Amino acid sequence: MITITFGETDMGVLIKQALAQVPKQAKQVMASAMTGTAKEARDILAAKAQETYTIKTVRFNRAAQVKPASASSLEAYIRASGRRIGSTNFKHSAGRGAPARLQVLQSGSLKPLGVPGRMGFKARLNSGNVHLVRRETTGRWPLKVFTSPSVPQMLGSLERVINPTEPEISEILYKHVNEAIGKLLGGTA
Repeated sequence: MITITFGETDMGVLIKQALAQVPKQAKQVMASAMTGTAKEARDILAAKAQETYTIKTVRFNRAAQVKPASASSLEAYIRASGRRIGSTNFKHSAGRGAPARLQVLQSGSLKPLGVPGRMGFKARLNSGNVHLVRRETTGRWPLKVFTSPSVPQMLGSLERVINPTEPEISEILYKHVNEAIGKLLGGTA
C-alpha cells in the first residue's frame, strides 16, 4: 500500500503558503491533486504488473477502480477486485505427450506442472473453459485445476510492483498539486 501524507511536511507547508490567500479552497486543491494522482498511479501500477508477469491480456483498469478524494475526505484510493486468473492466460506450453509447463513471472522460466507419474496437461472442462490440469490420483478423476494470481494480487505485490513505482507516484502527486495550485491562482504558480 502506498501512503503519501501531507500535514506538516514540506508539501503541506508549500500548499498552505501558496494558498494563504484562499484557505477555504486548499482542501479542494488537495482533493483534485490526490484524485488525479490515483488515476495515474493505477495506470503505472498496471504497466508495471504487465512488465512483471507473463499475462497475455488482462483488463487492469476494469479490475481496479479509483475512489476519488473529496474536500471532506482527503483520501483517494485504488480498489482492485477479481478472481484468480486461469493459467492459460499466462505463458504456457502444453503439447501432445509432453508435460504442461507454466511461466507466471517474466523473470522465471517454464516450470513443469506434473509430479512423477502424473503429468500436467491442457483440457477443456465441462464448463467449456480450457485449463491446465493435473490428475490428483492415479485414477481419471479428480483433476487439479491450476490458477494464477488475481489482479489484486498482481497489483498489490510489494516487492515486484508497488515499491519500484512509489517514487514515480510521489513525483506525480507533486506535479498534480502544483498544477492544481496554478489553476486556482490563475496560472501564477
